[in-house]
Amino acid sequence: MIYVRFTVVLGLLAAVWAQSLPAHGEAFKLSVAADSQRRPTLSMSGLTAGRYLLEASTNLSQWFSVMSAPAGTGAFSFVHSEAAQLGTVFYRGRQLPELIAIVPQVDSNQVASGLITMESGGSLVLTNESGIRYSFTVGPSNVLDTVAVRMQLVTNFASFPYQNEMRTAVVFEPSGFEFYGAGLLEISFPTNLPFLKLSSFAFNGDGQGFHLTPDVVSTNRVRIPVTHFSGVGSGLWAATDRTSAVTAFIDNTRDRMSQELAGILGTERQRQLLGEEPRTDLNAEMELRQQDYYDNYLKPFFAEAEKDCALSQFLTRQILGVERQSQLLGLESGPGSGFLGSATSKAWTCNCLTEAIKACEEGKISDKTLLRTMLGAERQAQLLGGGDAMADCGLGSLSTFMEQALNKKLPCVPEWFGVMSYSDSGSRTWDCSGGSPGVTCTASSTAALSFEVDVERAELLDESFPPFFTKQTWTLKLFPQAAGSFASDSFSTQRLDCGGMITTTHRKNGANSGPLDLEAEFTFEDGQLTDFNVRTLVSGDLAVNTTEVAKGFTTPCDAGGTGSSSSHTFLDTVYLGPEPVSIDQVTFTKSTPVALEGTVNGTRINVDAIRMPYSWTFSFRRNGS
Repeated sequence: MIYVRFTVVLGLLAAVWAQSLPAHGEAFKLSVAADSQRRPTLSMSGLTAGRYLLEASTNLSQWFSVMSAPAGTGAFSFVHSEAAQLGTVFYRGRQLPELIAIVPQVDSNQVASGLITMESGGSLVLTNESGIRYSFTVGPSNVLDTVAVRMQLVTNFASFPYQNEMRTAVVFEPSGFEFYGAGLLEISFPTNLPFLKLSSFAFNGDGQGFHLTPDVVSTNRVRIPVTHFSGVGSGLWAATDRTSAVTAFIDNTRDRMSQELAGILGTERQRQLLGEEPRTDLNAEMELRQQDYYDNYLKPFFAEAEKDCALSQFLTRQILGVERQSQLLGLESGPGSGFLGSATSKAWTCNCLTEAIKACEEGKISDKTLLRTMLGAERQAQLLGGGDAMADCGLGSLSTFMEQALNKKLPCVPEWFGVMSYSDSGSRTWDCSGGSPGVTCTASSTAALSFEVDVERAELLDESFPPFFTKQTWTLKLFPQAAGSFASDSFSTQRLDCGGMITTTHRKNGANSGPLDLEAEFTFEDGQLTDFNVRTLVSGDLAVNTTEVAKGFTTPCDAGGTGSSSSHTFLDTVYLGPEPVSIDQVTFTKSTPVALEGTVNGTRINVDAIRMPYSWTFSFRRNGS
């Protein structure tokens, strides 16, 4: 390991001292030089295979990561532009142990799919053949947009670094997705377990980044906060293996903090296994570790985030993840509880909005990027319990911003612009016996579809013949990225003449995110709307691939026999898309030759004869008077 210290003296950056130590038995060199702006440029050379980490500290006791990189050609350099804000800075370089890779094997028949929305959250449930139940729930305001997710059962690991008495896991998609907070995975076991031996783990979609993760355990249940996808599981550990897993270094500060919390919990369970009394300061120590992560890995970048929108969005996700993790672990308060809604948080949001508007004015971004930034800021303000984000920043409101287009031409915006959103969901339960004697059958199905989209193109066809009549047809081209889901279940029994019973279950589900190809058309005659139509073009619906597992079991007859069982898997595709609505379901809040704004509410019949209450909202206008 190598240490170097820097300090700013009279505006000049000076190297004070450096010490070189071997890392894993291999010596390498850490050197420094100041660039033309007096920023430290740190260089590491003599690197062997593996990855290397460069860390910084202001007190030699608390360190934060500034960069990591593979050995590559044997050297790399890094300019630490934030050093001047920190005064005296110490640096150290070290070689990282090889990351642990695992190879999960999944069961394509054991999949749960669904949607997570900002308004109501979402949930997924799976039960394996051994009766272990996996329930994943996400509360409201943990995502900014609707996302389709999948939870798939891991049946085995072709490669796993430790020997466990028992382990079980699931993998989530989309891989790498991060919440604005955390979801909760609850694994329920059919029998009691030696719960003090339980510890939970997580890993990336590619099998890298394996680490222990904090959890709450009881005799037959483990609850695991999930701040980001992909793989999560739990198992029974020997004390020596658990210690080895805790000390394995992962090149990710968030996961390192999770490892520390898991290590504290694992050590406490080991103490109780040995008959020692539970610690009274356990929660206080975990809170201290979270505070250390917040103070030394997140907070040093707060000032920079006020001028960097992408960085502030990343930090917000991390802070909300730690806060939600604290709640799920039963800790009194998280380190970021005072941050949410603070002046710093507001400054980050205002910078993102100002940054986007300036980029629009300079022609660096499109109208779509601008509108998405504005809509994202509004959703994030709702998530944090705030008000109107743009108004709070002194920028008016989204509707006010769009209203300006009626009087002056907005930069980076095409001739027509606006947004439309759509959502529907519904369920249906019915008797599927068909009236057959001796047969009982119940079935249910659910479906949902949602999207929000910028208007891709607007065409206005004016067939007016003043002063006798006016006729205008607005045709909007839309290419939304939609999220949809479908699920159905049926359970039937039939009594045989011989006294046996046939039991059949069908379970089908699927979820997907993808593009739609839509057109919306409004026709006005003499100022009145005479036609409103929404149509999906050929192959324009959202394809939701589903998996159906059908299982049958026949009990032995009264006279004896062995009975029988069967299982079949079927793959199918359900197509979801919005449909035309009648005129009397449309309510306009604005209807002029240059602006159209309103809401459509109603109910339609969708797949499986499901009644789907839906809501359309639209707001678009001409750019320029």
